[in-house]
Amino acid sequence: TGSKGLWVDFLGKKAFTPTGLASLAGRFQVPVLPGFIRWQNGYRHLIVIEDPLIFEDHDNEEALLKSAGICNDIISRQILISPDQWVWFHRRWEKNRRADAKISA
Repeated sequence: TGSKGLWVDFLGKKAFTPTGLASLAGRFQVPVLPGFIRWQNGYRHLIVIEDPLIFEDHDNEEALLKSAGICNDIISRQILISPDQWVWFHRRWEKNRRADAKISA
């Protein structure tokens, strides 16, 4: 993961959100298909493909912030449907914790 991103609302908190997906999709005008796999029971899974997202070419931070927010909202909605199946592998709130530690020191 790179360091390019913005602080965007995610599950009720500001979270560092990478902006590469929205930026590239907007620049090249290609649709993004959000997809999720949810375990049902036994060996059954549900594959969910949401409506395509078409992002505008981002010429300013406000437009990029809006697109990143749309991505976070879609992910949040799926997490809230099945929170027990959510696993996150990178440190979305890490930079925020470090900033908070510096302020309190």
